[in-house]
Amino acid sequence: MNTQNREPYKLMVVDDNPDPAMIMEWTFRRLGIPVECQYFDRPTAAISFLQGNSCDILFTDVDMPEMSGYDMLEQIENPPYVVIMTDFPDKFGPKAFDFYEKNLLDFMPKSNMESHLEAIVERYDNRQSREFIMAICSDDKKRNMKIPIDNIAYFQRNNQLTFVNEVGSSTNKYFVRKSFDELAEILPENSWFQLRQTTIVMLRHVTSSSLTSLSLGKDEFGNDISFEIPLRKRKELHDLLADDRFFGLFKRSKRK
Repeated sequence: MNTQNREPYKLMVVDDNPDPAMIMEWTFRRLGIPVECQYFDRPTAAISFLQGNSCDILFTDVDMPEMSGYDMLEQIENPPYVVIMTDFPDKFGPKAFDFYEKNLLDFMPKSNMESHLEAIVERYDNRQSREFIMAICSDDKKRNMKIPIDNIAYFQRNNQLTFVNEVGSSTNKYFVRKSFDELAEILPENSWFQLRQTTIVMLRHVTSSSLTSLSLGKDEFGNDISFEIPLRKRKELHDLLADDRFFGLFKRSKRK
């Protein structure tokens, strides 16, 4: 994997035994993968840390004296990506998958964790590329912003730049140096529609639609964000919004 010029992955390791954290740091260094590793021997300390800080991947043991790793995850409202690790995979493994909605990334036995770590980082990168877009701030081109794809309402192309507009905003705060063809490879399949050469809308944020226009709600000034639907695109778009695969999503969007 290519990690050249990449910022270090921010890792947390929660375990009453410090050995896994040391093994991770040594393994990632040997693989040439840059990491910053925070070690916590008590789950309560990790919970407190996450109340004011963030990390990319949280590695946690399950069987710990203070509380189990599973109990700790229940107390973290918006956890980072989580990797469950244990000496007893047969005993604790099945419950790990109850935490899929708590950002479960992987489950690994401690006995051969070194062989799992590179794949875990690759899985993290793949998940990130499906859920976030790295954009550049328009007013500070040296600053990047990680924007959740679910928060994006539409993209607009202007010359060589593609501006990213979040839900409730009509201000071009961020942009990406990607063509619409390149975006199509990143965005989730069937989540978007290209209205014209300069505009892509994200279907989940369509709040209403008529024969000739669609709305994406209001911007930060209370103005409607709406787009005219080109004549040649009308049937395709309305067929898409009426499709059973999208209608529930569209209906939920309208109720917001």
